[in-house]
Amino acid sequence: MNDGASAILLMTRQKATEMGLKPLATIITSVHFAMNASRMPEAPGYGMQMALKKAGLTLDDMAVMEINEAFACVPLVSLRILAGGDNEKAKLAKLKEKTNINGSAIAIGHPTPLPAPGSS
Repeated sequence: MNDGASAILLMTRQKATEMGLKPLATIITSVHFAMNASRMPEAPGYGMQMALKKAGLTLDDMAVMEINEAFACVPLVSLRILAGGDNEKAKLAKLKEKTNINGSAIAIGHPTPLPAPGSS
């Protein structure tokens, strides 16, 4: 069992400069879409394709990528979509080398609620 916490602070680059803070990242674009929940493992792959297209970028422009591993199948399925299918083994291998390189939700763990005192 584990517990964890995280925080993110978003602000304009101008505000960060005023506060003497060095930005760690820049949001280039964002997208949203919906799909049937039964196809959830595919969603990050399609969302990444949409975001890259909107930003005028490609997978080759990405040094590292993160796909949340709420379920282990999610990055596996999404990377196959990004690679172009099962026949693109070399492209899939290249994507795996730069995806979730520091682990992800499964590696870090999900918070597990403890039972309330006195409950069984």
